[in-house]
Amino acid sequence: MAGNCDSSIQYFLDLTTDIVEESKYLQSTKLALDSAFLITMSRY
Repeated sequence: MAGNCDSSIQYFLDLTTDIVEESKYLQSTKLALDSAFLITMSRY
């Protein structure tokens, strides 16, 4: 029983880590796109 609980917790932690990493990636991608847009607009 304890082993099953541990594996469930580990799975949840792995899933949480994946979500956090993906969120960071998406935020940095959006920041890069926003920056590129502002640089482009500042030229006109």
